[in-house]
Amino acid sequence: MSSSSNNNKTSTNNTTKTVVPKTPWRRLSLEGTRVYQSTLNPSVSHNDNVKDVLRGIVLGLTFKAQGHELQNAGEQPTYEWKEETLELLDRTSRARLQGFLQSISLAVPSNDPIIRTRRQKSTPKESSNQKSQTTTTTTELSFDSNDASTGGSIGTGSGPLLSSIQDAVRSTSRTLRGRGKTSNAPTTMVVQFKSYPQIRSSILATRLELYFQNCAAASASSSSRQVNILASCLVRSFCATVDSCVASVAPILMGLLQALTMEVLCVEEKGLQYGTLQTMMKRIISEYEHKVSFASLAFLSSPQDSGEQVLLPLVMKYVSFLHSPRRSELQEVCNAEIWLSQVLPRKLRHVFHTVEFQSPNHLLEVCRSFQYELSHVDIMPNDDAAAAADDDDGSKTKQALLDLQREILSVNGQTLPPITSREQLVQLLTSTLNQTVTQQFVLRDDDDDDTSKNISRSTLDTQTLDALTRRLLLATSRTGSAGDAYFVIRDLFGGEDVEIVPSSQSNDTQQQEQYSIELKACLSSVTIICYSCFHVFPKDMADANVEPLMELHTTTTERIYLQEVRSDGTQQQLVLQEKPKYPRKGHKTLSIRPAYNHAEN
Repeated sequence: MSSSSNNNKTSTNNTTKTVVPKTPWRRLSLEGTRVYQSTLNPSVSHNDNVKDVLRGIVLGLTFKAQGHELQNAGEQPTYEWKEETLELLDRTSRARLQGFLQSISLAVPSNDPIIRTRRQKSTPKESSNQKSQTTTTTTELSFDSNDASTGGSIGTGSGPLLSSIQDAVRSTSRTLRGRGKTSNAPTTMVVQFKSYPQIRSSILATRLELYFQNCAAASASSSSRQVNILASCLVRSFCATVDSCVASVAPILMGLLQALTMEVLCVEEKGLQYGTLQTMMKRIISEYEHKVSFASLAFLSSPQDSGEQVLLPLVMKYVSFLHSPRRSELQEVCNAEIWLSQVLPRKLRHVFHTVEFQSPNHLLEVCRSFQYELSHVDIMPNDDAAAAADDDDGSKTKQALLDLQREILSVNGQTLPPITSREQLVQLLTSTLNQTVTQQFVLRDDDDDDTSKNISRSTLDTQTLDALTRRLLLATSRTGSAGDAYFVIRDLFGGEDVEIVPSSQSNDTQQQEQYSIELKACLSSVTIICYSCFHVFPKDMADANVEPLMELHTTTTERIYLQEVRSDGTQQQLVLQEKPKYPRKGHKTLSIRPAYNHAEN
């Protein structure tokens, strides 16, 4: 009978059309949902399932979405989470993956489990071995046998009716005991087990499809459907996790908004601590709380109604803003925030971001208390900035040369003429630095005079000169040292009510430098020093003829250590090259000095 039914089912399937996913993203999402639903553990929380099962599945399918395969052809895919596999992804893909997993983790509340019961049949042998289940069965048929045998009362009262009830109970008990001895019929037991709420498969498939589509998207454009899906999923997650406590609204909604921003912009969580996006997320939370506070207190609106009517339009507007043409600008701001979190101490940033300064003198007092931290800001090497200097089309180099024309360059006290091309810069650096190091070579003391007579004087290597040229261009560009100082100043001293404006004019009488970039070269090292000045103006008054609120001076110092080596092909020529390894290679030190006299006046 079963075989015929299977044949009928097969024939029916042959006549029906098989539904094939229209896009590869849909196929990947259905595969991920199927594997996850078949391997998740309902007795653990949703967060644990995401950590133990789902993230390995999404990691493996992410490589497929990007056109890569982790397994060889013919091998069964194994979806396991491995840190070394995660490192194979680029930084943006890792940030998108972390944002997606965080948003899925927050989609279902991880509260107390639901106690469920189910009936399970077992034979007498199994019942004797499982005492806990037998106890459950005995508890369901609870009666007091002692009272029944002695003719006592059950509950209150006595009489013929009570005696007939006792007789019925005795006969039922004897019948059940007789069946247990003579019959092998299975008994039914009630078993209790815990079950946590899990994400619905349809919601997970939709989110996975959108995630895989963004993984392989060549452009950052998005449709209104994607915006609606992201906003609706966030609101649904918020309504499912928020409770009646007003204090739980802000942290839950902030976590959901941060996860959404990480997934859309492909940035790390560190890039969302401060800045424009953090302000926008806080504004969404405050506006939502303001609109629903009265309705919630008056029991006029449920969280579901408030989410659909109030929160959904706010979130849709925010998601549309993330997908706007300003997307690349927002990503740069987030990357700068990540860099600032690595460069500046957390306590220093926290004080300058949270303290409300009453006057410039109040700000100067805080600067004095953090004088050491402000004068020893360690700027780590930035690979992105170095890559930007080595552009192929030369556009960034041209811009850096234009920026260099506004600077006054000095090499060991000699002021160089205005630079118009990179070749001119290389030529000037070669003649000036070689002349300087040759003079120092003559003046230095050598232990072996006989050997030094037959050796030519040291000159800078061509590669070292080229590296110095790139460092100079990077130092003057807006993405290099000048940009580093500006970002730090704006982060610490900027705000919604003030503007930070770079300035070439200084009112500080103690500043003795007449140049903005200085090179100090010797046989052992070359030091690049960049001087900058910044003015703090009230908002919308930077162009007016008004005095700045504060004047800030910065000095960025980078030291390149050199070594003498014999040139190729001859034993008589010594050249200076940069050491391959030395402490703090590529690091720069930024010193910030407020003009105390100017601010106090």
